[in-house]
Amino acid sequence: ASSIIEEEENYEGVGIVDKQAKLLYAVKVKAYKIFEKYVAVDSEFEINISSAQRKKISDLVDDYQQWIATNVNMQDLLLMFEPCKVEVYSHLLFSFHRLRSTTNYPVI
Repeated sequence: ASSIIEEEENYEGVGIVDKQAKLLYAVKVKAYKIFEKYVAVDSEFEINISSAQRKKISDLVDDYQQWIATNVNMQDLLLMFEPCKVEVYSHLLFSFHRLRSTTNYPVI
């Protein structure tokens, strides 16, 4: 994900001059790239989340042109993957508790 975050967005041909609009556009593009890489069905690093959560995000982001044109505020945009993070964290926590209960855990 760090390459997605660090990559500069190209504004040529987009027609955006306002600094806030450029920032919003860049965050939308990054959100789309995160969706493609982690949330979309059969994506390269598909995360384990509920189908309901995947559908909720897919309905918003799946169509790139529609997503870029969507009127969304920065706060909602920055928090859109929070439910996914919570689900993945809960799966990891469950696995960690199982690992801790094994006899080999103190050796690790």
